[in-house]
Amino acid sequence: MKWRQIDTDKVQVIYPVGLEHRAQRAANIMHMLYDSSYYALGKKDDKITMIVQNQTTVSNGFVSPFGPIRTEFFTTPPQFSFLGNVEWWDALTIHEYRHVELVYN
Repeated sequence: MKWRQIDTDKVQVIYPVGLEHRAQRAANIMHMLYDSSYYALGKKDDKITMIVQNQTTVSNGFVSPFGPIRTEFFTTPPQFSFLGNVEWWDALTIHEYRHVELVYN
């Protein structure tokens, strides 16, 4: 498996080749959420690392509060649509970012 990354001042997204569009979208959403939570959480010095796993059957993700703060996404969409019209990738990104915020607080 070949990996690539998007590395900005706020977020590092590590993803397998073929998910460039999704990784860029997640990076954009994380940037927007990072900027909008600045006043609530204060200055954040740590870059958020996001690792995208696409070789799983799980529809979920997690945030590790130990060591460098990182979040991992398991990108298999759920088999049932409990989100309505919300895009799975966007919902997962926003949901996991909320956990990142909890780690900072």
